[in-house]
Amino acid sequence: DKGLTFSEQVTVMVTKASRRLHYLRLLTKQGMSVADLIQVYTALVRPVLEYGHVLLVGCNKQQEQAIERVQRRALRIISLGGRRSVPDLPSMKHRRELAAIRLFRCMLKPDHPLHDMVPEVRSKITGRSLRNSSGFSVPKARTTRLYNSFLPYTVRLYNDWQKQTES
Repeated sequence: DKGLTFSEQVTVMVTKASRRLHYLRLLTKQGMSVADLIQVYTALVRPVLEYGHVLLVGCNKQQEQAIERVQRRALRIISLGGRRSVPDLPSMKHRRELAAIRLFRCMLKPDHPLHDMVPEVRSKITGRSLRNSSGFSVPKARTTRLYNSFLPYTVRLYNDWQKQTES
């Protein structure tokens, strides 16, 4: 869409994934085991929700809830409305954030095609010894849409992740 809000993409993605939940309903009625149904969910439904999901890392709350709602419905179908125990799956937001951090770590390699987009390390910019010099500088953004877009959001995630792994 023209505003780069990804609302059309999320709507189409949620609709397509919701249609695939029908297969889970059919297999649940046939008496398939929970482990096999989880496998079917991760093979048929979740790839639809995760296609290009790295770009949606900073999506708005409504889009995030719509994506999470599909996973919750799938788990409710698998558990027969709570009558069977189902293992907890990581949230879609958590999976998006991990994928964004993985992509950013790949972007740090000089031979990566997107390496030029990686911002400088803070210590290189200032030339001084800073307490938080190990982090990357977050690109400045005037609008919340740019602030929540892939690169600034991922740089903040990566800096936080790096702090957590150091301590």
